[in-house]
Parts: sequence; structure tokens; C-alpha cells
Amino acid sequence: MFNYLKGRLYADYIHRNGGNSIDFVNVNNKIVATLFPREQVINIFLSASPEVVWNHCELAIFVIAKRYPVLNNGLLRKTEAAWLVGCIGANWEYNLNSLYLDAARAFERQVVSGISWCHKLKSNNIQFKLFDLDIVWSETPQPYSHIDFLNPALVYPVKRGGMKVKKASSILKQMYDWEYGVGYTCLGSLETRDFIDNQANKVNHTDFSHIYYHRVR
Repeated sequence: MFNYLKGRLYADYIHRNGGNSIDFVNVNNKIVATLFPREQVINIFLSASPEVVWNHCELAIFVIAKRYPVLNNGLLRKTEAAWLVGCIGANWEYNLNSLYLDAARAFERQVVSGISWCHKLKSNNIQFKLFDLDIVWSETPQPYSHIDFLNPALVYPVKRGGMKVKKASSILKQMYDWEYGVGYTCLGSLETRDFIDNQANKVNHTDFSHIYYHRVR
């Protein structure tokens, strides 16, 4: 999916090199997608009502990473993964930060445009179309939903093998140092520390969401 979407963006839109990122713009000079070439992560903008994908500005981002690091029983494995993220409050694009998806670049709502609309199906799954791909997103509830974007959909199965990881908790403690310091007693801090201290090195990030797609002819 990643290679297909990347190829279609280059073929169908004007691209502008911004140093660490490449923007794809439509005929109205609106950004429709951004590629972070070093990390191989694409952000594609989608139009979405808050009833379909919770957001504050009728906008969501479909993020797809070619080599997402998945933690499974202390082993680090990489596979293609995707997220569907509503734009809430401050608007950010996303990139991989070590083991997790993290905010990468702020943008103004008026400079971007959604490629297609998100629709909710009777099953409560979310459907949208990207070029010739008809995509259905199925969200899996997770116990640590307050920790940003731990719940991707894996586009392909995780391969066997992997590298032993011993520092996942240390990395997360640095990212969420507020919950261990000033915000120790604040709402959600206890659950965040529980995930980092007791889960991060041992199991999957969480039960993954699911994505289904097929080529529309």
C-alpha cells in the first residue's frame, strides 16, 4: 500500500521539497499529503465530519509507515502500518519518533485539503477511497487510549524473528516525563505509567486495529 500511494501522489500531484519533508499540492495550491522520506511515512489528508472521525476542523489524516517498529514480547519487528487520526485542537502532521507515532509539523487548516471523504458504515467501520483503493478502517478499543497513537492497523502480518529490545520503557519514560514528574497525580498519569512500567517491554503495544482494502477497477 505504501509504495502504491507514494507512486500515485508523485504521478497525480505537484510535489515540493521542504528539506525533511515533501509536500504534494493540488491545482489550488493546497497540500493534500506529505511524505517524510527518511522515515518513509506518508500523511494523507481526508475530509471527515466529527461524527465519523472525531475532529475539530472537518479533517482527518491517514498516516502510513513503510517500516513501523512493532514490539512483541520484547522483540522489535518492522512491518507496514497505518493510523487514522482526527485533527483536534492544534493541527499536526505525524512521523515516527523512535517506537511510536508522534507529532511532526504544525499546519494551518486553510493550507490543506482532503483527498476524499470518510464515511461511516452500518458496522461503524470507516470507509474512504484513495485513488483506486477502497479502504475500510476498523478501530479496536484499547485500554491505554490516552497515550497517543499506540493502536495502528498492520497492513501486512509481522514477520518472524526480530531484535531484542531492552530500552522501550526508558524511551517512553523520556517521552512522558511529565507523568513521572510535575503531572504525577494528574488524570491519566497512573495509567500511562502502568503501561510504560508493566506492558511496553512485554507485549504488543495493544490489540491492533484492522484495515481492509481492495483495488477498485
